[in-house]
Amino acid sequence: MPLVTIQGPPGFSGQKTKVAAAGRWFAGNLLRWRQGDLEKMPGWLRLFPDPFLGFIRRMHAWLDLSDHRQLLVGTDSGLQIAHEQTVYTVDTDTILADPRQETWHLDNLGENGFALKTGGPLQIYKPAQGGGVVPDDPPTVSVVTEAPERSNIMISAMPQAQLILGGTMSVADPDTGSSVFDPLLIRFSDVGTHDVWVPTVSNQAGSYRLSSGSEIRGMIKAPQTILVLTDTDAWSMSYIGPPLVYGFTIMGSGCGLVAPHAIVTLGRTTYWQGPKGIWSFGDGGVQPVPSTVHDYIFEDLDADDIGKCHAGANSIGNEVTFYFPCRSKPYKRGVDTSGPIVKSNEPTHYVKFTTTEPAWDSGALGRTAWINNNVYGMPLGADLNYRIQQHERGYDDDDQPMRNVYVESGFQTMAEGNQIMSVDKCEPDFKWFGKNGAVNLSFTGRGYAGGKEFAYGPWSMTETTQFFNPRVRSKYVSVRYDWVPRRGFSARIGALKLMAKQAGRRP
Repeated sequence: MPLVTIQGPPGFSGQKTKVAAAGRWFAGNLLRWRQGDLEKMPGWLRLFPDPFLGFIRRMHAWLDLSDHRQLLVGTDSGLQIAHEQTVYTVDTDTILADPRQETWHLDNLGENGFALKTGGPLQIYKPAQGGGVVPDDPPTVSVVTEAPERSNIMISAMPQAQLILGGTMSVADPDTGSSVFDPLLIRFSDVGTHDVWVPTVSNQAGSYRLSSGSEIRGMIKAPQTILVLTDTDAWSMSYIGPPLVYGFTIMGSGCGLVAPHAIVTLGRTTYWQGPKGIWSFGDGGVQPVPSTVHDYIFEDLDADDIGKCHAGANSIGNEVTFYFPCRSKPYKRGVDTSGPIVKSNEPTHYVKFTTTEPAWDSGALGRTAWINNNVYGMPLGADLNYRIQQHERGYDDDDQPMRNVYVESGFQTMAEGNQIMSVDKCEPDFKWFGKNGAVNLSFTGRGYAGGKEFAYGPWSMTETTQFFNPRVRSKYVSVRYDWVPRRGFSARIGALKLMAKQAGRRP
Protein backbone atom coordinates (compact mmCIF):
# COMPACT_ATOMS: atom_id res chain seq x y z
CA MET A 1 0.00 0.00 0.00
CA PRO A 2 1.57 3.32 -1.07
CA LEU A 3 2.52 5.78 1.67
CA VAL A 4 1.48 9.38 0.94
CA THR A 5 3.16 12.20 2.90
CA ILE A 6 1.38 15.52 3.32
CA GLN A 7 3.81 18.22 4.42
CA GLY A 8 3.50 21.38 2.40
CA PRO A 9 6.37 23.88 2.04
CA PRO A 10 6.04 27.25 3.83
CA GLY A 11 3.41 29.64 2.53
CA PHE A 12 -0.16 29.62 1.25
CA SER A 13 -0.92 29.08 -2.43
CA GLY A 14 -3.96 31.30 -2.30
CA GLN A 15 -3.58 32.46 -5.90
CA LYS A 16 -4.13 28.94 -7.23
CA THR A 17 -7.20 26.75 -7.23
CA LYS A 18 -7.38 24.14 -4.52
CA VAL A 19 -6.60 21.43 -7.08
CA ALA A 20 -3.65 23.35 -8.56
CA ALA A 21 -2.33 23.82 -5.00
CA ALA A 22 -1.65 20.08 -4.63
CA GLY A 23 1.21 19.43 -2.24
CA ARG A 24 0.96 22.92 -0.71
CA TRP A 25 -1.03 24.70 1.97
CA PHE A 26 -4.02 26.54 0.58
CA ALA A 27 -5.54 28.64 3.40
CA GLY A 28 -5.58 29.04 7.18
CA ASN A 29 -5.78 31.43 10.10
CA LEU A 30 -3.60 32.60 13.02
CA LEU A 31 -0.51 30.64 12.02
CA ARG A 32 3.26 31.04 11.97
CA TRP A 33 6.13 29.50 10.00
CA ARG A 34 9.13 28.57 12.10
CA GLN A 35 12.14 27.22 10.19
CA GLY A 36 9.84 25.80 7.55
CA ASP A 37 7.34 24.22 9.93
CA LEU A 38 3.79 25.36 10.63
CA GLU A 39 2.39 26.11 14.09
CA LYS A 40 -0.23 28.19 15.87
CA MET A 41 0.53 31.88 16.21
CA PRO A 42 1.89 32.74 19.69
CA GLY A 43 -0.59 34.31 22.08
CA TRP A 44 -1.11 37.78 23.51
CA LEU A 45 -2.03 39.35 26.83
CA ARG A 46 -3.36 42.83 27.61
CA LEU A 47 -0.69 45.31 28.73
CA PHE A 48 -3.03 47.56 30.73
CA PRO A 49 -6.18 46.42 32.56
CA ASP A 50 -8.56 49.07 31.20
CA PRO A 51 -9.47 50.02 27.62
CA PHE A 52 -8.37 53.32 26.11
CA LEU A 53 -10.67 56.13 24.93
CA GLY A 54 -11.47 54.67 21.52
CA PHE A 55 -9.96 52.90 18.55
CA ILE A 56 -6.18 53.25 18.80
CA ARG A 57 -4.62 54.55 15.59
CA ARG A 58 -0.98 54.97 16.62
CA MET A 59 1.40 54.12 19.48
CA HIS A 60 4.95 55.24 20.25
CA ALA A 61 7.15 54.07 23.15
CA TRP A 62 10.44 55.39 24.57
CA LEU A 63 12.36 56.00 27.83
CA ASP A 64 12.46 59.40 29.52
CA LEU A 65 15.60 60.79 31.19
CA SER A 66 14.68 59.01 34.43
CA ASP A 67 14.49 55.66 32.60
CA HIS A 68 10.72 55.51 32.98
CA ARG A 69 8.79 53.93 30.14
CA GLN A 70 6.52 56.23 28.14
CA LEU A 71 3.82 55.05 25.74
CA LEU A 72 2.03 57.75 23.76
CA VAL A 73 -1.31 56.54 22.39
CA GLY A 74 -3.39 58.35 19.78
CA THR A 75 -7.06 57.31 19.66
CA ASP A 76 -10.13 58.50 17.78
CA SER A 77 -11.24 60.31 20.94
CA GLY A 78 -7.98 61.96 21.96
CA LEU A 79 -4.45 61.50 23.21
CA GLN A 80 -3.39 59.35 26.16
CA ILE A 81 -0.02 58.58 27.72
CA ALA A 82 1.18 55.69 29.87
CA HIS A 83 3.93 56.50 32.38
CA GLU A 84 5.09 52.96 33.20
CA GLN A 85 1.70 51.37 34.06
CA THR A 86 -0.18 54.58 34.93
CA VAL A 87 -2.36 55.89 32.09
CA TYR A 88 -3.18 59.62 31.79
CA THR A 89 -5.66 61.28 29.45
CA VAL A 90 -3.90 64.41 28.23
CA ASP A 91 -6.03 65.67 25.33
CA THR A 92 -9.69 65.01 24.56
CA ASP A 93 -10.19 68.18 22.53
CA THR A 94 -8.30 66.85 19.52
CA ILE A 95 -10.37 64.05 18.04
CA LEU A 96 -10.23 62.23 14.72
CA ALA A 97 -13.55 63.38 13.30
CA ASP A 98 -13.18 61.03 10.33
CA PRO A 99 -10.64 58.21 10.92
CA ARG A 100 -10.95 57.23 7.26
CA GLN A 101 -9.06 60.41 6.39
CA GLU A 102 -7.28 61.32 9.63
CA THR A 103 -4.77 59.63 11.89
CA TRP A 104 -2.10 60.33 14.51
CA HIS A 105 1.64 60.68 13.97
CA LEU A 106 3.72 60.17 17.12
CA ASP A 107 7.45 60.38 17.85
CA ASN A 108 9.95 61.72 20.37
CA LEU A 109 13.08 63.88 20.65
CA GLY A 110 14.91 63.02 23.83
CA GLU A 111 12.40 62.59 26.63
CA ASN A 112 9.75 64.81 25.01
CA GLY A 113 7.07 63.24 22.87
CA PHE A 114 5.43 64.85 19.85
CA ALA A 115 2.00 64.30 18.37
CA LEU A 116 0.37 65.46 15.16
CA LYS A 117 -3.17 64.86 13.98
CA THR A 118 -3.63 64.86 10.21
CA GLY A 119 -4.17 68.48 9.19
CA GLY A 120 -3.53 69.80 12.70
CA PRO A 121 -0.78 71.63 14.61
CA LEU A 122 2.31 70.02 16.14
CA GLN A 123 1.91 69.19 19.85
CA ILE A 124 4.62 68.55 22.42
CA TYR A 125 4.20 66.09 25.29
CA LYS A 126 6.27 66.63 28.41
CA PRO A 127 6.54 63.60 30.72
CA ALA A 128 5.37 63.53 34.30
CA GLN A 129 7.93 64.86 36.73
CA GLY A 130 9.10 63.90 40.23
CA GLY A 131 8.52 60.73 42.16
CA GLY A 132 9.06 57.32 40.62
CA VAL A 133 6.70 54.91 38.94
CA VAL A 134 3.80 57.10 40.14
CA PRO A 135 5.03 60.71 39.54
CA ASP A 136 4.24 63.81 41.58
CA ASP A 137 3.25 66.03 38.64
CA PRO A 138 1.12 64.76 35.73
CA PRO A 139 2.25 64.98 32.09
CA THR A 140 1.24 67.90 29.86
CA VAL A 141 0.52 68.43 26.18
CA SER A 142 0.62 71.80 24.42
CA VAL A 143 0.81 73.18 20.89
CA VAL A 144 4.21 74.14 19.48
CA THR A 145 3.23 77.64 18.39
CA GLU A 146 6.48 78.24 16.48
CA ALA A 147 5.83 75.26 14.15
CA PRO A 148 3.59 75.41 11.05
CA GLU A 149 -0.02 75.62 12.13
CA ARG A 150 -1.15 72.79 9.86
CA SER A 151 0.63 69.60 8.72
CA ASN A 152 -0.25 66.07 7.60
CA ILE A 153 2.85 64.00 8.49
CA MET A 154 5.44 64.18 11.28
CA ILE A 155 8.60 62.23 12.06
CA SER A 156 11.84 62.82 13.96
CA ALA A 157 15.25 62.44 12.32
CA MET A 158 18.18 60.86 14.11
CA PRO A 159 21.00 61.46 14.89
CA GLN A 160 20.46 65.10 13.87
CA ALA A 161 17.59 65.43 16.36
CA GLN A 162 15.28 67.31 14.02
CA LEU A 163 11.54 67.20 13.50
CA ILE A 164 10.30 66.79 9.93
CA LEU A 165 6.84 67.74 8.70
CA GLY A 166 5.32 66.59 5.42
CA GLY A 167 2.36 68.20 3.69
CA THR A 168 2.61 71.47 5.56
CA MET A 169 2.51 75.27 5.50
CA SER A 170 5.14 77.32 3.72
CA VAL A 171 7.29 79.88 5.52
CA ALA A 172 5.29 83.09 5.97
CA ASP A 173 5.88 85.74 3.33
CA PRO A 174 7.87 88.59 4.99
CA ASP A 175 5.75 91.23 3.26
CA THR A 176 2.24 89.82 3.69
CA GLY A 177 2.79 87.51 6.64
CA SER A 178 0.73 84.82 4.92
CA SER A 179 1.67 81.19 4.24
CA VAL A 180 0.23 78.53 1.95
CA PHE A 181 -0.52 74.85 2.60
CA ASP A 182 1.29 72.55 0.16
CA PRO A 183 0.64 68.75 0.30
CA LEU A 184 4.07 68.08 -1.27
CA LEU A 185 6.10 70.43 0.93
CA ILE A 186 8.58 69.13 3.51
CA ARG A 187 9.86 71.33 6.33
CA PHE A 188 12.42 70.48 9.01
CA SER A 189 13.38 72.19 12.25
CA ASP A 190 16.82 73.29 13.36
CA VAL A 191 19.12 70.59 14.77
CA GLY A 192 18.30 69.71 18.37
CA THR A 193 15.16 71.85 18.51
CA HIS A 194 11.44 71.63 17.96
CA ASP A 195 10.64 75.36 17.98
CA VAL A 196 12.97 76.83 15.31
CA TRP A 197 11.46 76.43 11.83
CA VAL A 198 12.47 79.57 9.92
CA PRO A 199 15.77 78.99 8.09
CA THR A 200 18.70 81.37 8.53
CA VAL A 201 22.39 81.21 7.65
CA SER A 202 23.17 80.17 11.22
CA ASN A 203 20.74 77.24 11.60
CA GLN A 204 19.76 74.05 9.77
CA ALA A 205 16.03 74.59 9.45
CA GLY A 206 14.74 74.41 5.89
CA SER A 207 12.23 73.07 3.40
CA TYR A 208 11.94 71.16 0.12
CA ARG A 209 9.05 70.57 -2.26
CA LEU A 210 8.77 67.19 -3.98
CA SER A 211 8.30 67.37 -7.72
CA SER A 212 6.00 64.39 -8.31
CA GLY A 213 2.80 62.99 -6.91
CA SER A 214 -0.17 64.86 -5.52
CA GLU A 215 0.46 64.48 -1.76
CA ILE A 216 2.90 63.05 0.76
CA ARG A 217 1.29 59.91 2.20
CA GLY A 218 3.91 58.77 4.70
CA MET A 219 7.49 58.93 5.99
CA ILE A 220 9.61 56.37 7.82
CA LYS A 221 13.13 56.08 9.20
CA ALA A 222 14.75 53.49 6.94
CA PRO A 223 18.40 52.38 7.23
CA GLN A 224 20.70 55.32 6.32
CA THR A 225 17.86 57.48 5.00
CA ILE A 226 14.34 58.74 5.54
CA LEU A 227 11.95 57.26 3.04
CA VAL A 228 9.21 59.62 1.86
CA LEU A 229 6.21 58.10 0.07
CA THR A 230 3.72 60.01 -2.04
CA ASP A 231 0.63 58.57 -3.67
CA THR A 232 2.76 57.64 -6.69
CA ASP A 233 6.48 57.58 -5.84
CA ALA A 234 9.19 56.79 -3.28
CA TRP A 235 11.83 59.37 -2.34
CA SER A 236 15.02 59.18 -0.29
CA MET A 237 15.70 62.06 2.11
CA SER A 238 19.32 61.90 3.30
CA TYR A 239 21.20 64.27 5.59
CA ILE A 240 24.12 65.99 3.76
CA GLY A 241 24.78 68.93 6.08
CA PRO A 242 24.68 72.70 5.45
CA PRO A 243 23.86 74.59 3.37
CA LEU A 244 21.26 72.27 1.76
CA VAL A 245 20.98 70.09 4.89
CA TYR A 246 19.08 67.30 3.10
CA GLY A 247 19.42 65.73 -0.32
CA PHE A 248 16.37 64.32 -2.09
CA THR A 249 16.42 61.50 -4.66
CA ILE A 250 13.49 59.75 -6.28
CA MET A 251 13.99 56.00 -5.78
CA GLY A 252 10.97 54.57 -7.56
CA SER A 253 7.86 55.53 -9.52
CA GLY A 254 4.45 53.89 -9.64
CA CYS A 255 4.98 52.48 -6.15
CA GLY A 256 2.95 54.88 -4.03
CA LEU A 257 1.63 54.32 -0.51
CA VAL A 258 -2.09 53.69 0.18
CA ALA A 259 -2.22 54.96 3.79
CA PRO A 260 0.12 56.82 6.20
CA HIS A 261 0.85 53.79 8.41
CA ALA A 262 0.83 51.03 5.76
CA ILE A 263 4.65 51.02 5.85
CA VAL A 264 7.16 49.41 8.20
CA THR A 265 10.87 48.59 8.43
CA LEU A 266 12.22 45.19 9.46
CA GLY A 267 16.00 44.83 9.57
CA ARG A 268 17.52 46.55 6.55
CA THR A 269 14.36 46.45 4.45
CA THR A 270 11.27 48.67 4.38
CA TYR A 271 7.95 47.23 3.18
CA TRP A 272 4.77 49.05 2.23
CA GLN A 273 1.36 48.51 0.71
CA GLY A 274 0.65 50.07 -2.65
CA PRO A 275 -2.71 50.32 -4.40
CA LYS A 276 -2.36 46.87 -5.99
CA GLY A 277 0.77 45.29 -4.57
CA ILE A 278 3.42 45.14 -1.87
CA TRP A 279 6.74 46.96 -2.32
CA SER A 280 10.11 46.91 -0.59
CA PHE A 281 13.13 49.18 -0.31
CA GLY A 282 16.48 47.74 0.70
CA ASP A 283 19.96 47.10 -0.59
CA GLY A 284 18.56 46.41 -4.06
CA GLY A 285 16.51 49.60 -4.23
CA VAL A 286 12.73 49.66 -4.70
CA GLN A 287 11.32 46.27 -5.69
CA PRO A 288 7.86 44.67 -5.94
CA VAL A 289 7.32 41.81 -3.48
CA PRO A 290 5.56 38.84 -5.15
CA SER A 291 2.71 37.56 -3.00
CA THR A 292 0.93 34.20 -3.04
CA VAL A 293 -2.03 35.74 -1.16
CA HIS A 294 -2.44 38.79 -3.40
CA ASP A 295 -6.15 38.19 -4.03
CA TYR A 296 -6.88 37.82 -0.30
CA ILE A 297 -6.10 41.48 0.33
CA PHE A 298 -6.40 43.32 -2.96
CA GLU A 299 -9.62 41.68 -4.18
CA ASP A 300 -11.34 42.14 -0.81
CA LEU A 301 -9.99 45.49 0.36
CA ASP A 302 -12.63 48.02 1.44
CA ALA A 303 -11.61 51.02 -0.65
CA ASP A 304 -13.79 53.40 1.39
CA ASP A 305 -11.71 52.69 4.51
CA ILE A 306 -8.34 52.22 2.83
CA GLY A 307 -6.86 54.97 5.01
CA LYS A 308 -7.05 52.59 8.00
CA CYS A 309 -4.66 50.07 6.42
CA HIS A 310 -1.48 49.72 8.45
CA ALA A 311 1.60 47.52 8.66
CA GLY A 312 3.43 45.98 11.60
CA ALA A 313 6.82 44.30 12.00
CA ASN A 314 7.55 41.47 14.42
CA SER A 315 11.26 40.84 14.86
CA ILE A 316 10.62 37.69 16.90
CA GLY A 317 9.01 35.89 13.98
CA ASN A 318 10.77 37.86 11.19
CA GLU A 319 7.29 38.84 10.03
CA VAL A 320 5.75 41.82 8.27
CA THR A 321 1.95 42.00 8.55
CA PHE A 322 -0.45 44.17 6.59
CA TYR A 323 -3.82 44.73 8.33
CA PHE A 324 -6.77 45.89 6.24
CA PRO A 325 -10.56 46.39 6.37
CA CYS A 326 -12.27 43.87 4.12
CA ARG A 327 -15.56 43.99 2.23
CA SER A 328 -16.71 40.37 2.50
CA LYS A 329 -16.64 40.16 6.33
CA PRO A 330 -16.61 43.77 7.53
CA TYR A 331 -16.41 44.90 11.12
CA LYS A 332 -19.19 47.38 10.31
CA ARG A 333 -21.33 47.80 7.21
CA GLY A 334 -22.05 51.32 6.09
CA VAL A 335 -21.01 54.60 7.68
CA ASP A 336 -22.41 56.14 10.88
CA THR A 337 -22.10 59.94 10.93
CA SER A 338 -24.53 60.59 13.79
CA GLY A 339 -21.82 61.36 16.36
CA PRO A 340 -18.74 63.58 16.46
CA ILE A 341 -16.58 60.70 15.13
CA VAL A 342 -17.41 58.86 11.90
CA LYS A 343 -17.81 55.12 12.51
CA SER A 344 -17.19 52.68 9.68
CA ASN A 345 -15.30 49.51 8.79
CA GLU A 346 -12.11 48.55 10.68
CA PRO A 347 -9.02 46.43 9.93
CA THR A 348 -10.08 42.87 10.77
CA HIS A 349 -7.97 40.82 8.34
CA TYR A 350 -4.31 40.51 7.46
CA VAL A 351 -1.72 39.12 5.09
CA LYS A 352 1.65 38.24 6.58
CA PHE A 353 5.10 37.84 5.02
CA THR A 354 7.70 35.75 6.84
CA THR A 355 10.92 37.15 5.41
CA THR A 356 13.24 34.27 6.34
CA GLU A 357 11.32 31.52 4.54
CA PRO A 358 10.11 33.47 2.49
CA ALA A 359 6.40 32.68 2.85
CA TRP A 360 3.00 34.38 2.86
CA ASP A 361 -0.07 33.52 4.89
CA SER A 362 -3.34 35.27 5.74
CA GLY A 363 -6.17 35.33 8.25
CA ALA A 364 -8.52 37.31 10.45
CA LEU A 365 -7.26 39.31 13.45
CA GLY A 366 -8.53 42.77 14.37
CA ARG A 367 -5.65 45.19 14.99
CA THR A 368 -5.87 48.97 14.51
CA ALA A 369 -2.24 49.86 15.41
CA TRP A 370 1.06 48.07 16.03
CA ILE A 371 4.62 48.65 17.22
CA ASN A 372 7.51 46.20 17.13
CA ASN A 373 9.74 45.27 20.09
CA ASN A 374 9.90 48.29 22.38
CA VAL A 375 10.68 49.51 25.91
CA TYR A 376 7.73 47.49 27.21
CA GLY A 377 9.18 44.31 25.71
CA MET A 378 7.45 42.25 23.02
CA PRO A 379 5.40 43.79 20.16
CA LEU A 380 2.17 45.64 20.97
CA GLY A 381 -1.05 45.46 18.99
CA ALA A 382 -4.24 47.49 19.52
CA ASP A 383 -7.37 45.34 19.32
CA LEU A 384 -10.97 46.21 18.42
CA ASN A 385 -11.93 46.57 22.09
CA TYR A 386 -9.67 49.63 22.59
CA ARG A 387 -7.08 47.54 24.43
CA ILE A 388 -3.35 47.17 23.92
CA GLN A 389 -2.31 43.53 23.65
CA GLN A 390 1.29 42.40 24.10
CA HIS A 391 2.07 39.63 21.64
CA GLU A 392 4.46 36.67 21.99
CA ARG A 393 2.95 35.94 25.43
CA GLY A 394 1.96 32.30 25.91
CA TYR A 395 -0.49 30.51 23.63
CA ASP A 396 -3.83 32.23 24.30
CA ASP A 397 -6.02 35.17 23.28
CA ASP A 398 -5.82 37.51 26.29
CA ASP A 399 -6.00 34.55 28.69
CA GLN A 400 -8.84 32.97 26.69
CA PRO A 401 -8.59 30.05 24.23
CA MET A 402 -7.48 31.11 20.77
CA ARG A 403 -10.29 30.27 18.35
CA ASN A 404 -10.59 29.54 14.65
CA VAL A 405 -6.96 28.43 14.25
CA TYR A 406 -6.75 26.16 11.23
CA VAL A 407 -4.92 25.25 8.05
CA GLU A 408 -6.04 23.28 5.02
CA SER A 409 -4.06 21.83 2.16
CA GLY A 410 -4.65 21.69 -1.55
CA PHE A 411 -6.18 18.55 -3.06
CA GLN A 412 -3.93 15.49 -3.25
CA THR A 413 -4.42 12.94 -6.05
CA MET A 414 -2.98 9.61 -7.17
CA ALA A 415 -1.69 8.84 -10.65
CA GLU A 416 -2.23 12.43 -11.76
CA GLY A 417 -5.90 12.29 -10.86
CA ASN A 418 -6.84 9.21 -12.89
CA GLN A 419 -7.43 6.95 -9.89
CA ILE A 420 -9.75 7.05 -6.89
CA MET A 421 -7.76 7.20 -3.67
CA SER A 422 -8.71 5.10 -0.66
CA VAL A 423 -7.15 6.24 2.63
CA ASP A 424 -7.31 3.46 5.23
CA LYS A 425 -4.82 4.64 7.83
CA CYS A 426 -3.52 7.98 9.04
CA GLU A 427 -0.43 8.57 11.19
CA PRO A 428 -0.39 12.17 12.54
CA ASP A 429 2.85 13.94 13.41
CA PHE A 430 2.94 16.89 15.85
CA LYS A 431 5.31 18.61 18.23
CA TRP A 432 3.34 19.70 21.29
CA PHE A 433 3.84 22.72 23.56
CA GLY A 434 2.12 23.49 26.84
CA LYS A 435 -0.41 21.00 28.14
CA ASN A 436 -3.82 19.46 27.40
CA GLY A 437 -3.46 20.14 23.70
CA ALA A 438 -5.66 18.71 20.95
CA VAL A 439 -5.93 19.19 17.20
CA ASN A 440 -8.84 17.97 15.07
CA LEU A 441 -7.94 16.45 11.74
CA SER A 442 -10.46 16.14 8.94
CA PHE A 443 -10.51 15.39 5.22
CA THR A 444 -12.41 16.81 2.27
CA GLY A 445 -13.01 14.83 -0.90
CA ARG A 446 -14.09 15.66 -4.42
CA GLY A 447 -14.93 13.40 -7.33
CA TYR A 448 -14.01 16.06 -9.87
CA ALA A 449 -11.97 19.27 -9.70
CA GLY A 450 -15.11 21.39 -9.71
CA GLY A 451 -17.37 18.83 -8.07
CA LYS A 452 -19.26 18.66 -4.81
CA GLU A 453 -17.20 18.37 -1.64
CA PHE A 454 -17.66 15.60 0.94
CA ALA A 455 -16.46 15.94 4.53
CA TYR A 456 -14.80 13.17 6.54
CA GLY A 457 -14.18 13.52 10.25
CA PRO A 458 -13.05 15.27 12.34
CA TRP A 459 -10.80 12.99 14.40
CA SER A 460 -9.26 14.37 17.58
CA MET A 461 -5.46 14.17 17.87
CA THR A 462 -3.59 14.42 21.18
CA GLU A 463 -0.05 13.67 22.33
CA THR A 464 -0.95 10.00 22.75
CA THR A 465 -2.59 9.49 19.33
CA GLN A 466 -0.54 7.12 17.16
CA PHE A 467 -2.91 6.45 14.26
CA PHE A 468 -6.55 6.19 13.24
CA ASN A 469 -8.52 4.67 10.37
CA PRO A 470 -10.48 7.34 8.46
CA ARG A 471 -11.89 5.23 5.58
CA VAL A 472 -11.77 8.04 3.02
CA ARG A 473 -12.51 7.23 -0.62
CA SER A 474 -12.26 10.01 -3.21
CA LYS A 475 -10.42 11.12 -6.33
CA TYR A 476 -9.22 14.39 -4.75
CA VAL A 477 -8.39 14.54 -1.04
CA SER A 478 -7.36 17.53 1.10
CA VAL A 479 -6.51 17.62 4.79
CA ARG A 480 -7.46 20.20 7.39
CA TYR A 481 -6.10 20.79 10.91
CA ASP A 482 -8.17 22.69 13.49
CA TRP A 483 -6.49 23.58 16.78
CA VAL A 484 -9.05 22.85 19.51
CA PRO A 485 -9.85 26.07 21.45
CA ARG A 486 -8.23 25.15 24.76
CA ARG A 487 -6.05 27.31 26.95
CA GLY A 488 -2.33 26.80 27.39
CA PHE A 489 -1.13 24.79 24.41
CA SER A 490 0.25 24.94 20.91
CA ALA A 491 1.15 22.32 18.34
CA ARG A 492 3.56 22.27 15.41
CA ILE A 493 2.67 20.19 12.35
CA GLY A 494 5.12 17.58 11.11
CA ALA A 495 4.80 15.09 8.24
CA LEU A 496 1.36 13.47 8.05
CA LYS A 497 1.50 9.88 6.73
CA LEU A 498 -1.46 8.40 4.85
CA MET A 499 -1.77 4.76 3.89
CA ALA A 500 -3.44 5.08 0.51
CA LYS A 501 -4.23 2.70 -2.32
CA GLN A 502 -5.88 2.84 -5.71
CA ALA A 503 -9.56 1.97 -5.58
CA GLY A 504 -10.68 2.15 -9.16
CA ARG A 505 -10.72 4.71 -11.94
CA ARG A 506 -12.93 7.78 -12.21
CA PRO A 507 -14.33 8.20 -15.76
